[in-house]
Amino acid sequence: MEILSNTKNSRPEKTTDDNGKVIAHSHSYIYKFHFVTKKGERKTLNYELSGENVRPLKKNSFVKADISDKRVVEGPYIISKSTIPDNIIYKLK
Repeated sequence: MEILSNTKNSRPEKTTDDNGKVIAHSHSYIYKFHFVTKKGERKTLNYELSGENVRPLKKNSFVKADISDKRVVEGPYIISKSTIPDNIIYKLK
């Protein structure tokens, strides 16, 4: 699991497929996440949260997620700031 900070809230946008066609009854929230890995490396990834009844992540929340070099593989899951080590919090600033 990697830890990241949700830097700002996103506005809902129309969800589109790979061809740019709007998907009916779906909207998306687009995020740019700044991850700190267990090894202390920083990674920035874009993330799209989409669906019919999807809700945005809480502004300035902290989340955990499994990530690859290119995408969020599993998650994100909201976590309490108090569960994050100080050295990781420092790197997220």
